[in-house]
Amino acid sequence: MTKKNPYLLDTVSNALAVLDCVAENGHSTLTQISEDLGINKTVVFRILYTLEAGGYVTKTETSAYTLGHRVMLHGQQALKHNALHQRVKGVLRDLTTRFNESSHMGLLDDNANVLIVSKIDAAATIQMSSQIGKTMPAYCSAMGKCLLAHMNPLQLKEYMNSAPFPKKTLTTLTTAKELERELGQIRERGYAIDNEESEEGLFCVAVPVANSRGKVYAAVSLSGPSSRMINKTSQIIRQLPLAAQEILRLEAEIPQ
Repeated sequence: MTKKNPYLLDTVSNALAVLDCVAENGHSTLTQISEDLGINKTVVFRILYTLEAGGYVTKTETSAYTLGHRVMLHGQQALKHNALHQRVKGVLRDLTTRFNESSHMGLLDDNANVLIVSKIDAAATIQMSSQIGKTMPAYCSAMGKCLLAHMNPLQLKEYMNSAPFPKKTLTTLTTAKELERELGQIRERGYAIDNEESEEGLFCVAVPVANSRGKVYAAVSLSGPSSRMINKTSQIIRQLPLAAQEILRLEAEIPQ
């Protein structure tokens, strides 16, 4: 019989197990978590309630639990010391140096907003007002539309149910029909454009970033004033997929 470690707290161990279960499954109900872990349902409920209050999990409309924004934020701190993240910054820096526009890498958070995980600012005086850790709506941003275009169909359907979306500018797509048409075009051509849809005067081009299994998990972009970007768009569209491929190559080099 294994001797119990007297320094381990059962409550904390159970909470970590619940958090791991939610992370591994993506979406888990109270009953599923209780059955998977063999922990009393009442105990699991109290753990989930506490984690939700702290922002570590989020309860969806279907009563399933997903990872919360606090996990994302802590993840960003870890990324600062992550080998792949440091190498990605090199890819973004090359893009910014080449085009003199701000480059970004982002992913979707638990609320289907784009979370900026890496950024290199341009030297130009006029640039996008963004920062690492900041979120933005997916439906009106180039990175967001890239990620929505490759989202799980069931999750995308749930996202579309929240339409109509708030209008940010005159060119913002606000209906599910408009956005669905746009996402179809993005899948076909391989890149997304934000033509002053999130902010007047801002133009952005983004492409998806896939892992070694072909699953899209992030997007990279270049953003700047429409007046500057209009003459660079065709070159950026050719260059961004190469940057995404370089990130995939770098990922493969990192020891697992």
